[in-house]
Amino acid sequence: MSSWSMRTLLFALCIGLCLLLLLKVSSQLERNPFGGDVSTPTIDLKETESPTPYSENIRPFEEYFSDGNGGCGQWVESCETQCINSKGRTPRIVHFIKVDSDFTFLNWISVMSVRKLLKGYHIMVHTQTKLTGCWWKRIKPFVQEVIVPKHLWTESINGKKIHYLAHTSDFLRPMLLFFWGGVYMDLDVIVAKPFDPLLNKHQVVLSREAGGGVINGVMVARRQSCFVCMFAKRQCSNFDGHWSTHSVLTLQSMIAKESNNFKDIIVLERSKGFCPFSGVKAGLKTIFRGNLSEIVRSNGNILDFYSLHLFHMVAKDDELKLLDDYKWLSLSNTVAAHFIRKVLPNGFNVKHLNTESCILMPNDILMH
Repeated sequence: MSSWSMRTLLFALCIGLCLLLLLKVSSQLERNPFGGDVSTPTIDLKETESPTPYSENIRPFEEYFSDGNGGCGQWVESCETQCINSKGRTPRIVHFIKVDSDFTFLNWISVMSVRKLLKGYHIMVHTQTKLTGCWWKRIKPFVQEVIVPKHLWTESINGKKIHYLAHTSDFLRPMLLFFWGGVYMDLDVIVAKPFDPLLNKHQVVLSREAGGGVINGVMVARRQSCFVCMFAKRQCSNFDGHWSTHSVLTLQSMIAKESNNFKDIIVLERSKGFCPFSGVKAGLKTIFRGNLSEIVRSNGNILDFYSLHLFHMVAKDDELKLLDDYKWLSLSNTVAAHFIRKVLPNGFNVKHLNTESCILMPNDILMH
């Protein structure tokens, strides 16, 4: 073999070794601290009524946040070193948080909307204690109940005690999205159309609400998102005890001032996003009492949104009581009634509905 051929062969071998080394380094960068590739989460995403595979991931979740103080624990200080901008798909997981034990008809409707329109998504309901009520008994076989230990719930921040139960949920949300990824959704949100188009293209998907704010009632994120990490940090530093300073207003500020620091973040416009109507008096009137045909005629294709927020925390009793009125559910041409009817079980007849005893049909069999 000539010296020229030998040099060529050695050069080719060096190039090959360099490429292998680069591939190895790239693979390490795509690993996550919980094991498995970020692009292919270790969680089994097969549709199943028995979500056993996910139970194996509960203990690592508890251990990762084991230092206490939940969403404002030590993980917030270290997540920047563990976050990555993965090019993989957002996991098909929906996270709900229930901070009290009474699972209501509206909660059931919210979960049913996921079962109906987000086919194949794994549903996790995170709670402080075992849930009760007949509506919970109806949905329990199809979801995974996760009892989150007390030390993972944030109770005080910067010497300020958390007084609202909803705020404890606010600080758990980034923990779930950073560790598992997927979709976080409030239990008074109704899915209006499939989310799959949102899972492939972006690291994080958020949505504006009325007034230009950015809601935290529905958020979509890949695992170990750097944006989620920074949002958790901002929540902890901005908390002042008021209703939305640490949450909606913090997200709004981050998007306005820091969006260039993060890759692949999209904020959907209100009419195309997760919260098309406001939670104030006029918005609630539109949701529960506005005539759908007139709304569409006046505003065009206003129903092209991903989800509908019913704002049970601020809706008045006379509005929420409509959910118990089978005539309103079956005959009303309102926005809320329209989207609730879309997600009710096949064969369901609202005239048999009894929300107190959870009777759905004459023979009381839940149709799938």
